[in-house]
Amino acid sequence: MKYLPRAAPAPTSGDLAVGPPTTMLPAAFNINLQVKARNKARSRAPRSRGFHPSELFGMCPVKYYLYDSSIENLASPDPKVIASAVDIIKRVLDTVHDGVRPGRVPQKMLADFHVGDAIHEWTQFSFGEAGFLWGIWKCPHCAATTEPGFMPRMKIIDRNGNEMMVAAYCAACKGGNHLSEHRQIKWKYVEPWMGLPEWELDGHCDGILLIPFKGRLVPFILEIKSINSNGYMGRYGDPLPLPAHVQQASQYVWAARQSYSWLAELAHVYFVYVNKDAVRDNKEFAISADMDVVDKMVSNMRTVIEAKAKDEIPVHARHCKDIESKVATTCPVVEECFGRKPPANLFAKDFDFKELPL
Repeated sequence: MKYLPRAAPAPTSGDLAVGPPTTMLPAAFNINLQVKARNKARSRAPRSRGFHPSELFGMCPVKYYLYDSSIENLASPDPKVIASAVDIIKRVLDTVHDGVRPGRVPQKMLADFHVGDAIHEWTQFSFGEAGFLWGIWKCPHCAATTEPGFMPRMKIIDRNGNEMMVAAYCAACKGGNHLSEHRQIKWKYVEPWMGLPEWELDGHCDGILLIPFKGRLVPFILEIKSINSNGYMGRYGDPLPLPAHVQQASQYVWAARQSYSWLAELAHVYFVYVNKDAVRDNKEFAISADMDVVDKMVSNMRTVIEAKAKDEIPVHARHCKDIESKVATTCPVVEECFGRKPPANLFAKDFDFKELPL
């Protein structure tokens, strides 16, 4: 561990030097408010190219086609083509709309997602140490990775005098994963890639579980979801597991069947819901994948791939019935889709009825 050298020079920032204040300190400097304002002002960063299972079910093929084609057009030698592409990408990333969300997490929600990441890592480690999570494990100290399999474990004697399997020391760094800060041996799970290049599909599932049951190791796609108390208690109306989560996980089942020959008969998903407001509370569900939902997702992917091959917008597959529908009037690419702007956005909060012709 490296320590801050005591003889280090005093830090400065521009013309400011370290020293006591000349006046009384305020009760707080509201640094968190400044951070939130900065994060809210930032634009979304685009996700990696390709289809993502979390977006596929409700994806509008037209929106996806226009966004993806615009990314390709950034390499055009024509400045006008590049300018048009940048305009479309910015509209898609910065506008709140339904049907496709190719942007990464909104900056204002980063803190929430970092909490979710920590819950994911702890759940994966716990399931791995218990001997259920299969895959590749990475040493957080030396970054060495294992061959695919269960977490490296060793036997100890528990408080009751019984044998117990726990995380083992990393052989590559001779136990460097025994982190002194927490007095605990750690391994990091490498989430399996569930991509299919031939389908332009990209994504990682939370894990592959192998659970002993009636003389077999039954495989499951593991999905860990961290939600607040209202969602955890079903106060939004939908019981757990949520339909959107089932849709996403079912796509992973479909991809895993094609990626791993020994998972050709995979048919189940194991959900773990953790209450972010009380992280010791969790619910578990073992369910069958919904392959009817997968058929719709595959149809959406096929539509876009065929449209790209023809180099034409797949307007026949757009979600909007007409240009005056609510989805169309809030869509960032409505003009490219219908060839004209909607007459007026009646659904906008700041809509001025003076815009309508008498």
